[in-house]
Amino acid sequence: MAKNLLDVKDKKILSVLDMNARASYKQIGKDVGLSRKTVEYRIKNMEEKGIIKGYFPKVNFLKIGYRIYRIFIRLHNHGPKIEKEIVDFCLSKNNLYWFHSYGGQYDYGIGILARKNFEFLQFLEELCEKFGQDIMERQISEAIEIDFYSHSYLLNNSDMVSCKTSYTFEKLDKTDKEIINILSDDCKIPVVKIAKKLKISNTAISKRLEKLIAKNIIMCFRTQIDFIKLGYIYYKVFFTLKKPVSDKKKLKQFMRDQPNIVYATNPLGRYDIECEMVVEDPNQFHKVLKEIESKFQILKTNYTIAQSINKISNSMKLD
Repeated sequence: MAKNLLDVKDKKILSVLDMNARASYKQIGKDVGLSRKTVEYRIKNMEEKGIIKGYFPKVNFLKIGYRIYRIFIRLHNHGPKIEKEIVDFCLSKNNLYWFHSYGGQYDYGIGILARKNFEFLQFLEELCEKFGQDIMERQISEAIEIDFYSHSYLLNNSDMVSCKTSYTFEKLDKTDKEIINILSDDCKIPVVKIAKKLKISNTAISKRLEKLIAKNIIMCFRTQIDFIKLGYIYYKVFFTLKKPVSDKKKLKQFMRDQPNIVYATNPLGRYDIECEMVVEDPNQFHKVLKEIESKFQILKTNYTIAQSINKISNSMKLD
């Protein structure tokens, strides 16, 4: 299988880069037991093969005044022309957070960042104006809290960062926004180059970066791994609970301990909780699903399979 493209050392390298994309070759080499040059060669090889698609700062947009809206749509018409038009339309938007192509219950998932409801409404109205006749079903929700887990299916490790809606927002000045925008273009850029771009001292940049991390505005620096190319299957799962108040917290804790679950979302909308799961085959997926359904009172479970994943929050620039 394609997963055999990775040996143990490659998996160890990806495991380090997963939540710490700014780690140096030397640092990674020390962690995985390889020389700096060997680490550099292996990483560049994975980049060339498209296993590593990029690096990005995981920005806590909810903490700086943004809201995350999601639209899941199912089409009447699955022709290549309309699909290309929808993809091109969504990818052209500056406030696009992510875009997923699915197979199953929904055809597309669209994440939109907006400071105000009307900003999202503008996108929704334009989407419906252009493609309303082609959309059979749409589900709209807002992400109130998102937990991001490490890709523990690679190795037996576990890590998590979380962002949630806040009633008190952190205000960023112009320089902080410029630092985040530069990192969004090149997550691995050295401090000295950021300082040169902004004509500020290295020390000042380092202190600002440390502060952004300490305030959980930059939650971590992640690596975008194309697990589909590696032969894994990506499921998006939607749960409706019998007792959402009492069971939601327990279910999220359970999800955190599952190596195949990489995201858990507390949404405001049709469903009570959602997760995203990376598995080797459908049997593994249904095994995890059965365990969840045996431990928790689930009214209904829906799921869809990702055909492609575009994590493009790095294209979102702060103004």
